Amino acid sequence: MTTATELDLTQYDGKRVVVTHNQADGTAAETEGTVQTGNSLGLLIKPKGKSAVEIIEAGDIEGIILAPEKQKNFGVTYLKVVELGGARKHLLDRHAATLTEVNSMTEEDAFRLHAGIDHEASDLGHVHGEKPKKDKATDSSESDDAGADNSASDTE
Repeated sequence: MTTATELDLTQYDGKRVVVTHNQADGTAAETEGTVQTGNSLGLLIKPKGKSAVEIIEAGDIEGIILAPEKQKNFGVTYLKVVELGGARKHLLDRHAATLTEVNSMTEEDAFRLHAGIDHEASDLGHVHGEKPKKDKATDSSESDDAGADNSASDTE
């Protein structure tokens, strides 16, 4: 691990970190939290799960690493229905069709090809149409996956 004199503690401002540091009783401890600010004197950190901030002096820091990020799950994105005139572009942008493939087909061929794709069964990450309205009775007891992107803002 690096020593405190080798650390640029300002680089951790606003980041989630795990700090290994010496406590007053001489034992080592690990603190995971978000750095509020850092400077040559130490870190002001808000530990995970606590509301109060703590000061960890630079001389007590044995090491510091960025905290591992939780992987977010994605949800289905709802897109507008593809219409004649936008099918070739949609196949290129959203279905990994190549330029050669798209440039060699007519708009009508692209539209028919796209209409034959079962988006839900293919697990593509997007479907076409309006996002289903949630039942208010189940809204309070059920929630979407954390971090799921269920936006309908895309125009393709």
